[in-house]
This record gives sequence, structure tokens and C-alpha cells, in this order.
Amino acid sequence: REEFIQYYQSVHIKQNNIVNTEDQNKQLNNIGNNNNNINNNKDIEVKVDNNNNNNNQTTNTTTTSNTTNNNNNNNISINNNISDSKLIEDSKALSTAIVTKKAIEKCQDPSHSKLANQYCTQCNLTICQHCQKKHSNDSEHQLVTYEESYDLVYQDSKDYINLLLEQLRDTLSQKTLREQVFKDTISDYYDSQLETITNHFREIHDLLHFREVELKRELKSYHDENVEIQTTILSKLDHDMEQTNHKIRDIQHIQSQQHDKPAFVKLFTDKYINSKELKRDFPVDTAAAATTTATANINNMITSGDIEFRKFSSMSELSTKNIHNNILALKLLKIKNKKVIDHLIRFNWNRGVERINFKTNESEILLDENAQGNPNKPNGGYIFQSDLNRGILFIFDENTYYRLDTRVKNPEWKIGDIPVNSMRCYCPSSVYDGKDYIYIVGGYVNGKDSAKNIFRFNVNTEETELIGDLSISSRWHGLTYHDEYIYVCGGYNATNQYLNRIDRFHVKTCRVENVVENLESFGVTQLKSGCYVAPTQSYYLFTRDSLFYRYDAIEKKCVKLVSPFTKAPVYDLKLCYNGQHNIYLIVTRGLSLYKYNTLKDKWTTYQDIFKYVPTSSDDYIQFQMIN
Repeated sequence: REEFIQYYQSVHIKQNNIVNTEDQNKQLNNIGNNNNNINNNKDIEVKVDNNNNNNNQTTNTTTTSNTTNNNNNNNISINNNISDSKLIEDSKALSTAIVTKKAIEKCQDPSHSKLANQYCTQCNLTICQHCQKKHSNDSEHQLVTYEESYDLVYQDSKDYINLLLEQLRDTLSQKTLREQVFKDTISDYYDSQLETITNHFREIHDLLHFREVELKRELKSYHDENVEIQTTILSKLDHDMEQTNHKIRDIQHIQSQQHDKPAFVKLFTDKYINSKELKRDFPVDTAAAATTTATANINNMITSGDIEFRKFSSMSELSTKNIHNNILALKLLKIKNKKVIDHLIRFNWNRGVERINFKTNESEILLDENAQGNPNKPNGGYIFQSDLNRGILFIFDENTYYRLDTRVKNPEWKIGDIPVNSMRCYCPSSVYDGKDYIYIVGGYVNGKDSAKNIFRFNVNTEETELIGDLSISSRWHGLTYHDEYIYVCGGYNATNQYLNRIDRFHVKTCRVENVVENLESFGVTQLKSGCYVAPTQSYYLFTRDSLFYRYDAIEKKCVKLVSPFTKAPVYDLKLCYNGQHNIYLIVTRGLSLYKYNTLKDKWTTYQDIFKYVPTSSDDYIQFQMIN
């Protein structure tokens, strides 16, 4: 801007070839004032035509002005209409301030003294007549007049402004998106962790408090029994004392009859001596004998079991130390940044392959329904292979697999063979371990039977191997992979029908073990799908009757939870656990997607994201993990 002002004053005005308007003067003043006012002490002679037209008022007088740094005359503040981009404001001011003119500066070749009257668009230089031949001989050079160069430069400045405005819109969009992602992930995760810590310590505190109350209640019950025994014994002793006092008073009354000695002897003898109540052989120390007898009675009462004592059995010093160490071991662990899931890839025979952002409900077709290589066999049942991945689709059908990399610009299907699947199982369930393998489990055989096979597919080499069998043939089951185990929830076969059970398969030892043999004992029937959530060591289960349960593997208890809908019966469905604290529910013949937060015990419904074509059993859906 400084160069422009100096350039304008030293060249434009001195040449006296200016088309000067009031708006252009304001722009020049704004630019000059924005550079702390230009102080020009040179005498400048300005010729102005005094013709009163609509927009060009000029004067035929010669004016000599001595310009100084006068704030009152020159300080005109700039009205900044685009506060977010000073660069755009300056570009507008600069492009508007440029005026058309004739030869206004010397040729940029220092050896030439003539004034420039043309402009080379290739070299971006002002040139004079001597330079014209040199530039015009080259076909790549284009010479234009100053008026034409102004139009070109002005258009470039407008295009640049539009580009900057577009960049502003993109930046604003990124800012808005980042704020939303931060709220949905970082803030929500922080809140969930606070809640987890609070719940954990509350649970520990409750356990200690409940045990404390139980022990105190039990101790008090024993004490109450002892108090009751003590009360009974004391009552008996009081009665004995009262009887003894009565005898003493009676004997004293007989003794008072000494004036009739024969009568006294006869009365005392008959009442106490002949009745054998009084013994002749009294102890020498009667008081000591009585004390000894009383002590013996008390000891006998304590040792005989009439009185029970209970002592608190506290934890040993070692156990207390272990608890102390365990409490100190509670800490915040640094974990890898989890991938954020906000869209999915869906393959549907009537829709093709599409990417759906289920938070914005936007859809993008990647391959249409007629694309070459689309899985088009009638068996289908791909819904049970829906899983999490990073953009590469793998669909398995009998002894064929289909691969599609949706990360590239123009994806194409690749078709390969699975030679080990001699039984030609279709409609299997599958699960990805997040690294190298997809495990293909069970499925349909011959249109009526279920399979036991467990295959391992290498996503890098695309080779398949048979590694084991289920303990019972099954199809339509839900799968979860965690820590070298595949958890199998539910299933179906022609013999047993709904398999209301949970098994797990170890991928290293290739052994199957049963977790829950019969969920019906917990009220779970017609189990359609389920998943295992490792942080809570719980299984989340969904039934044909739209009932939702959580089975606690530690306490061996099953709790009925709130379902996202009440319609029943539901047909095929799939629960997908995202490895953090969300479970996605896909239900066939529906338009919506459901997400369950295991920490908040809350469902979120993404309405009508399958609005173009409802879901079916033949859909393959992959949840995309992105940063």
C-alpha cells in the first residue's frame, strides 16, 4: 500500500493525466490514512477542468498545495465491513483505487528514457516504444494498453477476492465442524469418564458401607440376644433375693416369739429343720461361700453357651496393604485416539454402493446398482457381515469374496475365490479383528441346514483357512472380537431353532467354550443378535420381540433395558459394537439407524438415513472409522 501511494503521488499526479473522482479520492485517503498518513512536503501542481458534469467536476485553475501531516484533514477512518479478512478489504481498496491512464511511468528498462505506454502480460512489465518490437516478436508475449491492463488486473483482483471469500467459507465450515466433533467426542468422552470415575468410587464406597451396616446389624443382633439372656437371669436372681429376704423376715418374726420358748422351738423346727430346708453343717465363712457359689454360677453361665460373644474379624495387615496398593493403582491411562464414526458404507442391490453421513443425513453414490462386479447372487444375507472397517469392503458369499476399496476415487470390485469353503456356505456372519483378519463363522448350507465352520480370511494376502468349528451349527448370530476371542451371541438352526446361548472361540487355541448355555433361564427368548462389551464385561442382547437386555458376566445377572422401539416382531438385525461405548443397531425393513450409549444408557435415533431404499437382509453395512 505504501508503494501504491508513493507511486500514485510521484507519477500519476506529476503527469497531470488523471481521471479523478470523489470516490477514488476517498479510497486513496483511506489507504493513506491506514499507513499512518502519508507526509508529502513537495509542491504538487494540479490541473483541473472546471466542467460541471454529473460525476466529473473539474476546475481550470492551477492549484499549488503544500501537503503536510495534518490529522484533521487526512485522518479518515476505514469502515471495515469484513472484519474476518483485512486482506480482502485491502484488495478491494487497492483494486478500486487504480485509475485508467496513459503513459504514466518510465519504461522499466533502465537504458530507456521514454515513457511507457504499454504493458506486457507475460513479463508483467511496463514497456516503451523501443521495447515493443522485442516483446511483440515473441508469440508468448501479449501487449496491451494501460486501459486494457487495468481491466485485466481489476478482474484478477475480483477473482482473488472471490477465492478468499471461498477460503473464508471453508475455514468457517471447518471451524463449525471441529466444534461439533469436539463436543461429540472430547467433551462427551470427558463427561463419560467423570461419570465412570464417580460411579466406580461410589460402587466401592457402597460395598464398604453396606458391609459395615451388615456387620453392625449382625453384631447388634447377638448383643440383643445376650441382653435378653442377661435380663432373664437378673430377673431370676431378683426373685431368689426376694425369697431369701422373705425367709429372713419370717425367721426374725419367729425369733420375736421368745416369751413362749416351747412354741418357738416347735414352730422353727417344723418349718425349717424338719422340712430339710435348713442344714446343720453351715460353712464356717458363710459370706465367702456365697461369693464362691455366685462366681461359679456366673462362670458356668458364660462357658455353658448361654452368653454368646462375637469378635470382628478384620482384614490382615497384608490384605489391607494390598487394598491400599490397589487404590493407588487407580489412575488415568493414556489411550490411542479412537476413530470417530460418523458415516457408513452401504451396499444394496437396488441402490448400489453409497456413503451415508448419518449425522447430516447426506448420501453419496460411489457405484450405482448396475456397476460391474456388484455382488448379485440371490443368496444375500450380507446384513450379518456388517462391521467396522476403514473403507475396504469385504463381502463373502459361498466360495466367492468381493472386495471394494472405497478410499480411491473410482473404486472397482475385485472378485476372488475361497477354495476351502467346499460346503459353499452362504449367509455367514463375519467380524474384523482390526488388524489382519476377518473371521467368517457359520452360515447356511443347502438352503436348510446351518454350518459350524470358522474360517480366517487374511485381508492382506486375501487367503482363507479353516481354523475350527462351532460347538453347534448356527447362522444369523452376532459376533464380537476382543482380545483373541470371538464372542458368538445367539444364532439359529433347523433343529434347535433360536439358540439362546453365548459361546466364545479362542483364535489361538481354536477351542470353543460356553459362556451361557441357556439364556431362557434369565427370561431371554428368541435371541436375534448380541455383542460383547469388554469394559463392562457385559453382553447386550436384542430379541425378536424388540426386547433389549444386558447380561453381566461377573454377577451372572440379566437386566432388561429400554428398547429404542416397540414394534414386533422384528426380522433380521445386527448389533455392531464400536470398541468404545456405542452400539449400533441395524434393523431390516427400516429407514433409521439406532445408537446405544452404554455409559449413559441412552438411545439415539438417526431418522430416515435409509430413506431412498429401506434396509434388507441383503444389505452390507460398514461403519467407517475416521479421524
